[in-house]
Order: sequence, then C-alpha cells, then structure tokens
Amino acid sequence: MQRNTLIALHQRERLAEIGEAVNKINHEIRNVLSSAPLVSDALMGSDDPKIRRSVPHVVRSLEQAVDLCQSMLDYLVEVPPPKPDIIPINEVADELEIATGMEVIYEGPSQIFADRKIMFRILLNFAHNAGIVGATELKIDIWKAGHLDVIDILDNGPSISEDERRTLFQAFKTTKAGGTGLGLAIARDLAVALGGNLKLTHSNQDGSEFRL
Repeated sequence: MQRNTLIALHQRERLAEIGEAVNKINHEIRNVLSSAPLVSDALMGSDDPKIRRSVPHVVRSLEQAVDLCQSMLDYLVEVPPPKPDIIPINEVADELEIATGMEVIYEGPSQIFADRKIMFRILLNFAHNAGIVGATELKIDIWKAGHLDVIDILDNGPSISEDERRTLFQAFKTTKAGGTGLGLAIARDLAVALGGNLKLTHSNQDGSEFRL
C-alpha cells in the first residue's frame, strides 16, 4: 500500500512537470504565432511562387501546434468543480458558431441550468473534432427524459468506423490527420464532471450523434 502510494505520488509529480513543460511550450509557440501574420504577409509578396504556396501550410502547422499544446493542457489539468447557473443556451450556440465557423442549429429550451464554461468546452471539442473530418454543421437538441436532461449533438461528417469506435474516448488514439485523440476524451471527462456521461448513439454516412 505504501509502495502504491509512492508510485501514485511520483506519477502525479511527473504529470505536473509535463503540464508545466507543455504550458511553457504553448506560451512560446503562441509568441511565434503572434508574429506569423506579419511574416506571412511578407512571404506572400515574394517573387518565388514556391515560397508563396508554402505560407498557408506554415501558418496551419503553427496553429495545429498551438491546438495540440492546449489540448494537452486541458487533458492534464483537473476539471474544477462545476458552478451551475441558469444560462441562455441560444447565446452559447451563437458563440460556438462564431468560434468554429460551423453552422450550429439548436432546438430546445431557451435556458438550462448548467456550468456555462464546461458546457461550452464540451460543445467546442465536438465541433473541432467534427470539423477535422470535414463536418460543416452541428445540431444540438436538448430534451428531458424523466428526471434526466438529455443533450444530443449531431454532426454531418463521415461515418465513424467500427475500429474507431473501440477507442473513441481513449486519449491519444486517433486516425485523423491533424487530430490529437484528446477532443472526445476531454469532452467525456467534462461530462462526468457535470454529473453525466457521454456516448455515441449512432453513426452513418449522414453523420454521427453523441448523447450527453
């Protein structure tokens, strides 16, 4: 028991060190990214067509690096206790549409009782995850089943294969180019923090639906 406790403490210390390292890397990459527009504008004015074609790729690579670091931080940091309040869910849907550029369709009550920050993070992770595979639309439907509040989240992306379903909520397991395998793992951790759970209800050529 003592040995197991020491091992657990050592693992927590290592996770803390990893989190601190990722935070520093994230900070440095963001500093580089802040100057990227100026550099990209200069490079786009180059007389060399090869340089001009490479600019968007460089900027996307930097943005993906920032997303990866942020996902790592989100996964390593313990979810704080939720602070539920009455929130206008229509506003959350509008913010999600602005943040992702996806079309967000909402059906349900105008207000819900939940932690606004956690709820937004769950939906944002779903939108990013769906966007990576080409989805352009997210439908959110909130309804009641007895004493439970049910949130269905449906995208119009491609079908999820049987192999992908086996590791869908496992961290760092992904088959998507540019993916981290953390989006759905973090979303489920956040769902549990709210006192709920998360599962895939169906997936076909028309899209995938998850239920919180």
